[in-house]
Amino acid sequence: MAKYRHDHQNPINNFLHVGVGWPMIAAAIFIVFWSWKLALALFLAAYAIMFLGHFIFEHNAPTILKNPLVVPALFWNVTRGVACRLIGRPAKPE
Repeated sequence: MAKYRHDHQNPINNFLHVGVGWPMIAAAIFIVFWSWKLALALFLAAYAIMFLGHFIFEHNAPTILKNPLVVPALFWNVTRGVACRLIGRPAKPE
């Protein structure tokens, strides 16, 4: 998570990830059952937006290109954090 935070310091890039890209990917996951083509388009567009955020605003390569294992690790940390908040238990940072 510390590496992720370091690579996403620009507020515009952060918004492009949290406010645009991730919601598009979440929508793609649900839409895949009705229209796989639309889901794929949303997924690819989300990654294109997030990549552009890195290249234009952060001036660095996306973390996923440096280490693809970041994606499942980040997914686990975010899911665990949300679940812990829902049940009222503090999440321990990893």
